[in-house]
Amino acid sequence: MAPAPNDDISVEPVSGDSSAPSDASSPLSNPDTGSAVEPAAPLSRVAIEQKLTAAGVNLRRGRADEARRDVDEVLAAQPRYAPAHEILGDVEAHLGRYAEACAAYRAALKLEPGRPTAELKLGRTALRATEAMGGFQTLSETRGAPRAGKGVAGFASAVLPGLGQIMRGAYVKGAVMLGVYCLSNFLILCLPETKDMLRDVSGLLAPNHSSGGGAQIGGLFWFLSFVSTIDWLYAVIDVALAKD
Repeated sequence: MAPAPNDDISVEPVSGDSSAPSDASSPLSNPDTGSAVEPAAPLSRVAIEQKLTAAGVNLRRGRADEARRDVDEVLAAQPRYAPAHEILGDVEAHLGRYAEACAAYRAALKLEPGRPTAELKLGRTALRATEAMGGFQTLSETRGAPRAGKGVAGFASAVLPGLGQIMRGAYVKGAVMLGVYCLSNFLILCLPETKDMLRDVSGLLAPNHSSGGGAQIGGLFWFLSFVSTIDWLYAVIDVALAKD
């Protein structure tokens, strides 16, 4: 399930300050790597502010893809513009990608140390990321779930080996026992001697029906029967000896 959008993060309007974009012809560098980056296309300061304002409007209206496209155009032309990185973080946080959002906020702070809105959003988004991870861990824990008592689980395993283990929370063990029992009995039913035995039983129930003699039982039948019986006994005893 996709994470819920981060609606608490507001998009700050772009204003002219010390972080305003430099002239498009000036040399630029990537804030993360420090390597030189050539602007993709010249953008005036007015055009950059218009695109970032449009990105904020699109984000508030739920059009994250359009907002991301506007921000990407600005960053392609001015990769050292802190407000653009901050709005990129807003887009990522809105989509629930908290790690990417934190990285964008850090990039904004690297370019403009002490930027208050970026610091606030970074702290809030980092907290949301921690809460999201903690929520998934809580859902994945099974030890705290209520388990069936020994009596109920023992009866369930006597009826169907492995079912009691599953009811007690031992899902893997129960699934293995259940699989072995079902597979062995299915193979027993597929053996020719089993069909002959069933035919003989039907002859006993119908006196006028003549059977063709006793069924010849092979070694595979006895082996599968042994496996099925041991699996059943182990399932019942395992529940009885299990610790609460």
